[in-house]
Amino acid sequence: MPGVATIVSQGARPIGGDLVVTAAERNVVMELASKPAVEQLHAVLGALDPEDLHLARVGLMAGIVIDENRPDYDVGDFLVQGACWVSRPRVVALRSQPSRAWGRPFDFMCAMGLVPTQISGG
Repeated sequence: MPGVATIVSQGARPIGGDLVVTAAERNVVMELASKPAVEQLHAVLGALDPEDLHLARVGLMAGIVIDENRPDYDVGDFLVQGACWVSRPRVVALRSQPSRAWGRPFDFMCAMGLVPTQISGG
């Protein structure tokens, strides 16, 4: 398709701190740390430097900790997936349904090292 731009990322990293999912239904996270999810997202985005803010705007992701019983979390400890705002206020939708999000640590994430590519049509 002529003019279609894609972005390739070589991973993701947390932006902001750990937040616990306190209300969720299927792929919709309604609350993080007992506050509306979008309110928490705005707080995270408001604290970012310009470069990280750009990365979050073009590729916001969400990471849910796979094993919440670990004392610390690092690269490889999150199920990372795309995140998007939905039209209903106060919620964040994930691109797919995690097996169990409620009560798990959650981090907003941005891409590490975006590489723009161009797909040319033929």
